[in-house]
Amino acid sequence: MKLHSVVGSPNSRKIQAVINHLGLQVEMEYHDFFAGDLRTPNYLAINPNGMVPTLTDGAFTLWESNAIMQYLADKAGSDELFPRDPQRRADVVRWQCWELSHFNKAFGTLAFETVAKPAFNLGPTNQALVEASRSNLQRFAPILDGHLTARRHLVGDDITIADYSMIHLENFKDAIGFDWSPFPRHAKGRALGAHCSGHPERHRPQAESRLSGDSRGMQVMTTRFVLGVLAYILPTFPLGYVWHLMVFEDYYAALAVYRHDIVIPFGIASMVIQGIAWSYIYSRLFAGESIIRGALKFAALAAPLAWSFLVLVVAAKHRMSSVSGFVLIETAFTLVQYLIVSPLIALAISGRRT
Repeated sequence: MKLHSVVGSPNSRKIQAVINHLGLQVEMEYHDFFAGDLRTPNYLAINPNGMVPTLTDGAFTLWESNAIMQYLADKAGSDELFPRDPQRRADVVRWQCWELSHFNKAFGTLAFETVAKPAFNLGPTNQALVEASRSNLQRFAPILDGHLTARRHLVGDDITIADYSMIHLENFKDAIGFDWSPFPRHAKGRALGAHCSGHPERHRPQAESRLSGDSRGMQVMTTRFVLGVLAYILPTFPLGYVWHLMVFEDYYAALAVYRHDIVIPFGIASMVIQGIAWSYIYSRLFAGESIIRGALKFAALAAPLAWSFLVLVVAAKHRMSSVSGFVLIETAFTLVQYLIVSPLIALAISGRRT
């Protein structure tokens, strides 16, 4: 079995808690959300929603976190986590539906708007949505608080998948700006976690493995970005050097547009800045495309932009013997440059896509 996730996904973590509890051997595959991994044809083939988590078990694929938890518990034959008794089973499902539709929907929206958006630069916080979610959480929190009055677990006397479903957002509890003080039994969320055998504090090896997986996922994101930067710099510097200072040195000298003592470190710094910008733009706009389509779309955007501020602006501001000659040779250079760097950036950032 394989669980598809992204770094930090709360819905994936509750599945990982069940995996830890049951001692299952499930391979983790982390996808890069910001690079568009979830929008690729290959991923959409197993989850048309373009979201995580997704479980694959041979030819069988399953998405929706609570359905995956139920499947894993049934496959492992765990009557404890997902009871066979019809009434207790329905009670577990009831709480899973409730947390998904009401309590954790409001909780999760608050976490996304007030924590995730600022942290990952995902746009401005929707204050109207924050207030609506805070109002909904105020409405539903007393229900959970009252249910936990004289019990440790949501259903029966033992941990079930209903408990794992309910507490997967616990880490955001103190960060969302919600007043939990009227609901003292919500403190049981942490106590409940301490009693869950799949919880990190009770299952340190699996937790460390999961954190290691999260780190690998973050490393993948960082590596692709750095490779995108290098895919621009490494061919651009030698191409620019050979083009301007060797092959067409006399032509540029005749144009009398550039200084004789070129400051190469400034040129390198400019390439680094451009490489960072292009890698970021490609990751945000084109990472979900195939290599060919991504390269073509990137070139169609980047080459005209580069041409405008590296050719037109220079021609407009500097004295030279032939404006048309300068525009012609620099246009040729820009075309050659982006014919080379565009597929390399696409390959670096979207290398697994076909």
